[in-house]
Order: sequence, then C-alpha cells, then structure tokens
Amino acid sequence: MAGLDRRGTIASTRAQALNADDAELEAHIQCIEHIRFMTCRFRSAEAVVGAGANELKWRSIDGQDP
Repeated sequence: MAGLDRRGTIASTRAQALNADDAELEAHIQCIEHIRFMTCRFRSAEAVVGAGANELKWRSIDGQDP
C-alpha cells in the first residue's frame, strides 16, 4: 500500500505542477496579448498624430484648410 500511496502522491504532485505551469503559461499569454493590444493602440495613436502633423504642415504652407 505504501507504494500505491507514493505513486498517488507523485501523480498528484505532477498534476499540481502541470496546473501551476498552465497558470504561469496563461499569465504569459495574457501579458503578450496585452502588449500586442497596447502596441496596436500606440500605432493607431501614432497614425492619428502623424495625420494631424501632416495636416498642420499643409495648413502652414498655404494658410488654408486642406
């Protein structure tokens, strides 16, 4: 019986380790998704600011609205 208990404990420990690894992996995936999301938002904002800068340059060259 001691051998069976030991195997059960090892299996239980392995299951806990796998669950912990899954949780850690999920945390990394969420972090990567957040970075991707923020990068997309930054690029969108950069495009808007860039468009605004081009508009300001256009207006400053001829003094009229485009």
